[in-house]
Amino acid sequence: MVAVATQNCNIDNCGTRITVYDSRSRRAIHTGLAMSPPAIDFFVMPVDSLVLRRSGGVAWIGAVAETGDGSGQLRPVQVEVRKIGREDTLTTVDSGLTIATDSLALGGTRIYWLKGTAAQAAGLR
Repeated sequence: MVAVATQNCNIDNCGTRITVYDSRSRRAIHTGLAMSPPAIDFFVMPVDSLVLRRSGGVAWIGAVAETGDGSGQLRPVQVEVRKIGREDTLTTVDSGLTIATDSLALGGTRIYWLKGTAAQAAGLR
């Protein structure tokens, strides 16, 4: 299994898609948006944290930043922990600005991340 995050941008916004491929058949087995669809003038940040199980289950932390204030600086306005399990269902596991975007880890059948200073966990099939 191989997981890939691809980012596509146009003049108004950027979107990131996560795709899991079976490396033997080279076919996509899962695909999903890195974040809930943003409005125009929002930028879906590149995915910094992504974990993949041998079963094909994948999880990641995505973020949306605001670009419309004219300063040129990206300001996060939403962060989400998302997953696609073996059952091929895209789920938002957690959301909030205090999620550390680089904190995702995989341990067996569970994913872990930081929200503020508290460790969080969820299952991943």
